[in-house]
Amino acid sequence: MRRRPKPLRPLTDTEAEQLMVYGALDNRTRLLAYRILHDEPDIAFNALARRLGVKTGLAAYHLALLKAAGLVEFRYVRRSKETSHYRLTEYGEQWYRRLFGTRRLKARPPATTRKRTASLARG
Repeated sequence: MRRRPKPLRPLTDTEAEQLMVYGALDNRTRLLAYRILHDEPDIAFNALARRLGVKTGLAAYHLALLKAAGLVEFRYVRRSKETSHYRLTEYGEQWYRRLFGTRRLKARPPATTRKRTASLARG
């Protein structure tokens, strides 16, 4: 005779919140963007995409997920070509302290450095 599995209980508000934040940060690029935004608030979108080493479309996708989780906000500023500046929300700052305290995360080197290092390693 097979045992019936226990019915799942609904998530508590705290569990749902944790799941949303962990899901948003469950990607290397998003986690790096989160760290950069913590260290450099009000960074321009194009500068952030360059720091991440990804194309602007992919950067926009990752930032949208962080924004949907309530961790990131942006403001529209018109200064030459730099128009959108991103920063962590107060909620994002609270989660950063909760997850990392005062530790610094290791930044990924720019894409050009990674390629050069890989080509040097190949000899």
